[in-house]
Amino acid sequence: MWEGLVVALYIAPAADEPMQTIDKAHLVPGRGIEGDRYYHRTGTHSDDDDTCYDVTLIESEVIEAVKQHHELDIDASTPRRNIVTRGFSVNHLVNHVFRIGDVTLRGVALRGPCPHLMEMTSHKLGVALMHRGGLGAEILSDGVIHVGDRIRE
Repeated sequence: MWEGLVVALYIAPAADEPMQTIDKAHLVPGRGIEGDRYYHRTGTHSDDDDTCYDVTLIESEVIEAVKQHHELDIDASTPRRNIVTRGFSVNHLVNHVFRIGDVTLRGVALRGPCPHLMEMTSHKLGVALMHRGGLGAEILSDGVIHVGDRIRE
């Protein structure tokens, strides 16, 4: 049995706006995080036919490794993911149901760096995040999650 933690939560009210850190997030099935650009269907990829997830996750360990090994000046908000985790590999959650606090989610697909992010960073960050850009997840139950919540199967 594995267990991890939520170390940061982010939303952006609209496409191209900076990510905002939040302490708690209301997750809504089929919509995403209340207040986020994708919840309001105003995100860069809101009209994509292949978008089949509600939120995105990325490991804080990946962000730290990218900073160190690729010498990029980034923080946890730079990859534009909603939930930053610690303590386990999000890649292993594809097709698995898991819980963050009292909210149930299902890992849908690995997320590579999006073309928009690659353009914003001259492709350097995209290359550094290849095959470890995070996880797209479907929200299965409504609820609120917090920074510090445990993530478990």
